[in-house]
Amino acid sequence: MKKIITVSLLLLSFQLQSQVKIGLNIRPELSFANSNTCWTSCSFGLATNFTIYKWLSLNAGIGYQSKNYDLTKIPYTTDREPMTAYLLHTLPVYLLPKVNILKFGRTFQFYGIAGATMNTCIYERVTYAEEVSHSESSNKISFFNLLVTIGPGLEYSISQFSIFIEPAFNTVVARNMNYYQPYNNSISLNIGFFYNFTHNK
Repeated sequence: MKKIITVSLLLLSFQLQSQVKIGLNIRPELSFANSNTCWTSCSFGLATNFTIYKWLSLNAGIGYQSKNYDLTKIPYTTDREPMTAYLLHTLPVYLLPKVNILKFGRTFQFYGIAGATMNTCIYERVTYAEEVSHSESSNKISFFNLLVTIGPGLEYSISQFSIFIEPAFNTVVARNMNYYQPYNNSISLNIGFFYNFTHNK
């Protein structure tokens, strides 16, 4: 019984000292297969932040992203049939530990992020060349790829609200070979706002 009480008090103490932030974000992204071929896309979704220590917290979130590739720029075939367009709808889920580097009063905070982003494909459409004259689509839900994400961040706080901006570099470390993977790297810019539910005055 004493152990249960002790653990409960420790958990309660952690919850009282920690901060929980919830908000929304939008993330424009530039993906590239090589120096001459790149695509732009944008995701948006729910963002959260949980404070673990004064210098360490965890960013987590889920979003929605649509990617449309014009494959006339890159010769590609699947099952010996040339493709002209490839459309994907994915749900990105990310876990990014956040390390505070500098803090300017209670207003500005400069930090670094590094972690993983996993994409789950929820819709796929392949359009073939004109001589084939057909397209295929699938609503199968399955793992698409896993990326490592790293970058800096800046947060500006006003009372219980804050806005943040996080430029980042993303690179693929695992992928589902059943899907077309036109690129390995991307540069993103995560922008959003938080509401702090446990604001420390």
